[in-house]
Amino acid sequence: MSSAVRRNGLRALVRGLFAEALNGHDVDALGRYCAVDYCWHGSGRDVEGLPAFKVALTEFFEAFPDVQARIDDLVEDSLRNGRSQIRIASSASSATRHGQTKSLDHRLTAARVL
Repeated sequence: MSSAVRRNGLRALVRGLFAEALNGHDVDALGRYCAVDYCWHGSGRDVEGLPAFKVALTEFFEAFPDVQARIDDLVEDSLRNGRSQIRIASSASSATRHGQTKSLDHRLTAARVL
C-alpha cells in the first residue's frame, strides 16, 4: 500500500472518529476507532484504556451536551523505523446558557504510532 493511500485512510479514520463518536456523542462507536490500550492526552489529564476513555467522554458529554469538536491540525510523521505517528490537535465549542457559542479551554492531542 502506498504511503499516500495509507495516509488518506488514516485521515478518513480520524474524520470518522470525530464525526461519529465525538460530534455524534456515541461513546460505543469509539471501539471502531480506538484500540483497547488507547491513551487520551487532554484537558490536563491522561486517560488510559478505552473503557476509561468512554467513561471520561460520557462525563464530558453530560457537562457539555451540545459540544462539537473540530480538527485543527492532523499530521503524519514518518519515523526512522518505517512506522508512522499520527498527531491530532483539536478544539471544541459549546453553547452557553444564553445561546452564545463559547470556545472551550479544551485541547486534545493524540499521537499513535502505527
